[in-house]
Amino acid sequence: ILRVNYYLGIFSRLVEILSWRFFKNQDKEILVLGDLPLNTSAKQYVLCHQSLMFQKFPFFSNRFFKFTLFRILFKSFIKSEDVVLVQTKQMAENITKTFGPELKIRILDISSEHFSWPDFSRQERKVSDGSSKNLTLIYPAAPYKHKNHLLLNKISHINIAEVILTLNKKDFPTE
Repeated sequence: ILRVNYYLGIFSRLVEILSWRFFKNQDKEILVLGDLPLNTSAKQYVLCHQSLMFQKFPFFSNRFFKFTLFRILFKSFIKSEDVVLVQTKQMAENITKTFGPELKIRILDISSEHFSWPDFSRQERKVSDGSSKNLTLIYPAAPYKHKNHLLLNKISHINIAEVILTLNKKDFPTE
């Protein structure tokens, strides 16, 4: 597990999103438990749960610029083979309505009783240590109670090669 500190908040995250292609291996699929896809050629599964990204804000507000930038980054770095994970039908509708039909991506509702996590080991890629783990999990989150920390328990069975967190283990809630 690699723990990353975001000393500059959103700016650190922005640098990570923009520069991923230049600093990280592109051969593993990526599960991003954050709202924004990364600048990468690897297949991504992006958990989109920030409903503020789809709201309208007054033009001269900080939120207007922040969430306009989020929408631009989302549309710029999501690819047709990527999968967007949502936790509500409303979020799926927001994505479809905001980005329109020209964004040809799969949207999966992980709260659906029919949902099961993809088998990330299907593509059997060998990594440097010779194993066939082929998923990088990225979890950019602050230690706030309203974050999706418990989602990590639901995916603990997945064969993950690399985990990148912005939290310490003590920050994870137990229930």
